[in-house]
Amino acid sequence: MATDGSINLRGANSIRTATLSDLDNVVDVVRSAMPLDPQWNYRFEHGRQFPEDNVKYTRLLFENFIMPDYDDWHVMVAESPGEEPSHQSKIVAFAVWDVSYRNKRKNGRGYVPQNPMLRVAKAGGADRRDVNPKRQAVFREAGSKGKQTLFDDVYGPNQIHLQILGTHPDYMRRGYGSALVYWGIAVAKANNLAVSLMASPMGIPLYTHLGFKHVKRIILRVPEETEEVYIDAMVLEGVNQEKLRMKI
Repeated sequence: MATDGSINLRGANSIRTATLSDLDNVVDVVRSAMPLDPQWNYRFEHGRQFPEDNVKYTRLLFENFIMPDYDDWHVMVAESPGEEPSHQSKIVAFAVWDVSYRNKRKNGRGYVPQNPMLRVAKAGGADRRDVNPKRQAVFREAGSKGKQTLFDDVYGPNQIHLQILGTHPDYMRRGYGSALVYWGIAVAKANNLAVSLMASPMGIPLYTHLGFKHVKRIILRVPEETEEVYIDAMVLEGVNQEKLRMKI
């Protein structure tokens, strides 16, 4: 298994690095897969009413994730082979990895990681109509604070973080999501890293099966509302556990 290239997967042609030519296909999978996630619908509750905004800003976000000069991020895709030998393979799953450990190790504690979400906000995403702004703010604040205290303050540059994982509903339970997570685990083993993530309810069984440990449940709720969702902070530590943790 390569740490930055493609790997072979039983039942699929390959797991490989996404390129900008894959952007539209990746966005199609994102928009098919993510509505199955409770926190996604909680935030983007107006997605059906304003699909043009949902497509526009999802595309812009993933364009930034995939762009080569945004090297704090790495997008991997899983492809399913065509039903017939002459048919082309198709992208059916994706994973967005925060690989800023590389620049953090290179540039030291003062390094400020790239922020694609901020770039999207400056391009009009702050006023997108498909999102519930209060719920989005709660999600981002809780997620950012949780990542900082539970992962960044503990592991510092010694972690790779799974930002988003999704599989097209028609291709679930075929090993595509697992293979994309295994890619990150392989990178972690090669570079003495922990693997961290914030799991939605539908992802928790997969990550638990792969050996991730529960760290904390984070409740997401706007103060004046009763509806809430949650995400679980989870981590997979390497064999040399003591070397992963920051010396503070």
